[in-house]
Amino acid sequence: MRVLLVDVPTHLADPLRAQLAGQAEITTYTGDLLDPQADHAPDHEVVIHALGVGTDDEDRLLRSTFGTWNLLHTGPRRRYIQLSSLAVFAGLDDGWDVRESWHPRPTTDPRALACHLGEMTSRDLTRGRDLASLVLRLDEVVSADRFAAGPVEPRWLHIDDAVTAIVTALRADLGDHPHGHWAPLHAVRGDGRYRLGDFAREPYGYRASHQSPSRPPAEAPRMPSIAPVAGLTRPERITLYGAGGPIGAAALELLADRPFIRATDVSALAEIASRPPQSTGAPRPTPLPAPHENLVVDITDADQVRAAAVGADCLVNLSVVRENPTLAFKVNMLGAWHVAQAAVAEGIQRIVHTGPTVSIAPYPWGSKEDGRIDGTQDFRSGGWIYLLTKMLGQEINRIVAEEHGIASPILLYCGFALTPPARRQVHGFTQSNGFTVSWHDSGRSIVAAVDVDQLPEPAPIINITAPSPHGQWPENRARDILGWEAQDRLDFLWQLP
Repeated sequence: MRVLLVDVPTHLADPLRAQLAGQAEITTYTGDLLDPQADHAPDHEVVIHALGVGTDDEDRLLRSTFGTWNLLHTGPRRRYIQLSSLAVFAGLDDGWDVRESWHPRPTTDPRALACHLGEMTSRDLTRGRDLASLVLRLDEVVSADRFAAGPVEPRWLHIDDAVTAIVTALRADLGDHPHGHWAPLHAVRGDGRYRLGDFAREPYGYRASHQSPSRPPAEAPRMPSIAPVAGLTRPERITLYGAGGPIGAAALELLADRPFIRATDVSALAEIASRPPQSTGAPRPTPLPAPHENLVVDITDADQVRAAAVGADCLVNLSVVRENPTLAFKVNMLGAWHVAQAAVAEGIQRIVHTGPTVSIAPYPWGSKEDGRIDGTQDFRSGGWIYLLTKMLGQEINRIVAEEHGIASPILLYCGFALTPPARRQVHGFTQSNGFTVSWHDSGRSIVAAVDVDQLPEPAPIINITAPSPHGQWPENRARDILGWEAQDRLDFLWQLP
């Protein structure tokens, strides 16, 4: 068995090599994990990839997500093991009986967040593919000397038990797991913060050999809750990232009467306006006159994003890259992190986040055939780089907003139609696409999200679409939460010619 170790720290790699001596050929990855053109593991049957590792926070996020994408998109079918962390449940109080079937509740700590996003990436890439991915969530791994010296903390896992858990994952039969070919496995002592999970104990047979006296929590755990956001005032100073796109152009026209708008994009708005439209009839931006500002800002640069946020009372993230893998992860995911961090640093209590619906494609990509998709369901990207990276950015935005009480509605779009009805062209999909709105109404939805004075939760997901006869993607949440309804009726899209 040929095993490749990717970002596995030395304190785990060395004892793992020793335990598998004579049973496996183990090598350490030395290539560029963030190069989508590289052949990352051509001759290995097993890849063990440690999440949350990197030189800084941005590197951790990219190596855990983009790195996962690269590893799973190259080479033949293989077993892929992610070394994640029980820190993905750090948002829960001690005392809850956390099992593998629980949904993660990470904090905004970059290491825990990187692990959570890396897990999401492997989950979506594994669905519908001939892959086998196992997520091994480790408690805090400590050396033998530190464990013996004590006192043993609830989150500690002896190094020998961590290595045993990895060997168990190497040999586990994922066919026995109810999650199928993507399976989480918790590696804990069983007498610490968490009990040993069902799947770790049976059928995989994992047991921790190093125990300690358990210390029950001092008080009962609190039920996690998400508080609504109320009492919001109308923003007067708004920064838009990616303002040169068609939705940005439509929104700028409607926001121009505000005291101050800072419109930013990676190219000057005047240059973008001189280019052909994104599609026939799509809006192009008009640079705003003083006192407004039109700035060139690269959303992949945290310092530029922060500088553009200074003095604002609302941030709008319209940035997107659809095809280039490197830029998609940096713009769609890392850019969302930069905007959210700028809001926290500047004390800004509003972010409007935008993205594509991640439910439009057939199973296993999405939930198209499952019924009415109103924005409350879990989404599936199918591994399409555009949908996957925007979904990760959306998740970052949600976690930051909930932790800091920021009002951050997430607006989802798909097709865009031209009006009047004589123009039956739809940008995005065919004219029969059931998730469509006019360009003008897309701009109106941005204004509605900017001005909303209360939200039932910090980051509600809201479909932005015109009424349709099929009812596949209801638009009622936009009306109920934002007070927005489409002005442009698109009935002609579904009528017989």
